[in-house]
Amino acid sequence: MTWFETKLDHDINFLEIETQVDAEFIGPPATIESRPTIRKTRIVLEQRVTRERDEATMARFARENPHLVQAETEFFWKRDDEPKKVGRKTKNEAGPFGLVKLKSDDEV
Repeated sequence: MTWFETKLDHDINFLEIETQVDAEFIGPPATIESRPTIRKTRIVLEQRVTRERDEATMARFARENPHLVQAETEFFWKRDDEPKKVGRKTKNEAGPFGLVKLKSDDEV
């Protein structure tokens, strides 16, 4: 405490700030955030870093293994080109829970 008592205000490196504009010129205003906001911000940043890391890993994998990427592309291309069964089932088709009508001895 002796140091403060012996120095004058202009000797201590304190700037005389009289207005808010002067204070903002010297340094940015302090931001006060609540804990939930800080937590959400941290989670978003972690997700962004994870996404960027995954994209970089996939790009490196594609550079190192182009034959596997080509095989995967061909597999999904063929799967998407196969005709899909669209429409209603007829009465003769049994679904996963449908009843299958068996031929009886009378019908033969």
